Amino acid sequence: MAAETRVTPRRKPVRRTKERFSLWLEPETYAALKEVARQRKAPMTGLAEDFIREGLGMVAAARLEGPALPAVRQVVEEVADRHTERLAKLIVKAFLEAGMGRRLTYALIDKQAGPERAPQVLAGARTSTLEDLRKRVGEL
Repeated sequence: MAAETRVTPRRKPVRRTKERFSLWLEPETYAALKEVARQRKAPMTGLAEDFIREGLGMVAAARLEGPALPAVRQVVEEVADRHTERLAKLIVKAFLEAGMGRRLTYALIDKQAGPERAPQVLAGARTSTLEDLRKRVGEL
């Protein structure tokens, strides 16, 4: 009888998306990692990778917060302070202009419609203005 020969199909090489890395851990660290993996029902390698990734993220954040951060913070604060001060001045100016306009308008309405009707006209104008403020910009 002739011996049967089997041909095993060649497997295509598996394309790996990850690199292999060996790591030696202290027994306590290994036990803690194993326990967390058990609690989370996750593989230890995936959990260790997550921890390493988090640690690397903290290292990168620490670099950003290093010597450059105080200088960047100072520049941002200086620019923001200038704009905040300018904005405050503009708000005060707008408030003063609006107050003067309201008093002058009230005097004209009082003269035209009379002292009894003037408060009603201004209240209606105020209500309409508040409704316009509540509308979206495109609806005006």
